[in-house]
Amino acid sequence: MKKLIIGGAAIAILGYLGVVGYLHQFDKENATQLLMENRYTGEQEKVAKALFDNSCQYCHSPSTPLPFYSKFPIVGDEMQSDIQSGLRASA
Repeated sequence: MKKLIIGGAAIAILGYLGVVGYLHQFDKENATQLLMENRYTGEQEKVAKALFDNSCQYCHSPSTPLPFYSKFPIVGDEMQSDIQSGLRASA
């Protein structure tokens, strides 16, 4: 029984770390792509980089690709609500 609990905990931890690692890489690639596509200059690039590094683009940009978990029922609904609030704040 103890081995089963330890094995389950290890699988849960590895799964969690895998998802966090994937999302970190997804955010970095997304931020780099957005910076290159929009061709910001000087001070604009510094501000955009700070926003992208903190994943603000998900709620404050209407066209940013969302991570895979945005399609999950409860999480996706909450994200859509956050996006609508963020777009209202950006306008």
